[in-house]
Amino acid sequence: MSFVSVEFGLLLTTVLALLFLLRPVALRKLVVLGASCIFYAYWDWRFLGLIVFMTVLDYLIARGMIASGAGQVRRLLLITSLIVNLGLLAFFKYLNFFIDSLNSLVSPAGWHLANLNIILPIGISFYTFETLSYVIDVYRGNAEPTKSLLDYAIFVTFFPRLVAGPIMRAKHFLPQLAKGIPLESGNLFVGAQIFLRGLFKKLVIADNLAIVADQIYATPSLYSPLTVWVGVLAYSIQILCDFSGYTDIAIGMAKIIGIDLG
Repeated sequence: MSFVSVEFGLLLTTVLALLFLLRPVALRKLVVLGASCIFYAYWDWRFLGLIVFMTVLDYLIARGMIASGAGQVRRLLLITSLIVNLGLLAFFKYLNFFIDSLNSLVSPAGWHLANLNIILPIGISFYTFETLSYVIDVYRGNAEPTKSLLDYAIFVTFFPRLVAGPIMRAKHFLPQLAKGIPLESGNLFVGAQIFLRGLFKKLVIADNLAIVADQIYATPSLYSPLTVWVGVLAYSIQILCDFSGYTDIAIGMAKIIGIDLG
């Protein structure tokens, strides 16, 4: 579900309407968590179980570190988190690369391993490193583990930054969430400005420059060197405004909800 799609517009409108209607903090948090799950499941619902597993695992590991105190158990819990999180990331993202590399080494002997039909879960790099940073902060004593599984689940799945960031440390996100989800006019005004700025960067600048860049890159031999350089510049600005625009959209949405990401 793209930030600039009709489906996302409907989701965001529904979330804001429910947040304005519902007063209890717990219900507001459930709305945000539910929207985050819908947003993630829209890409591929089969991976919703994966993010739930990683969320519950690292929540329990962090709680276990506090319960166990210092010593071998605490280190064992950290190692477990590292192995599971990085192992899953390596499996989904790099296994076929390793298979190709191995095939290039053993092909003279007539051996060949077939690539696996692995679908890369959307946003797995972002939420893997965020959950790991949380566990490592708890291990080092730089952050207190949250008692609320609901708050931690929102931290991991928070839909404005789930797919493209910005990455945020749990020790900065969770204390804000512990205060609730305040809907204030000041946040709404500032967040809407940042949100619209991001839309302008994406839809007006990046998407229009993409037309120019794509046309020149498709047949560069038909154009003069100066025109080709114009295409290179257009592509560079397009990429910059794409990333910057999506970041502003995410920060603006979060600000509207009452969470400061930047």
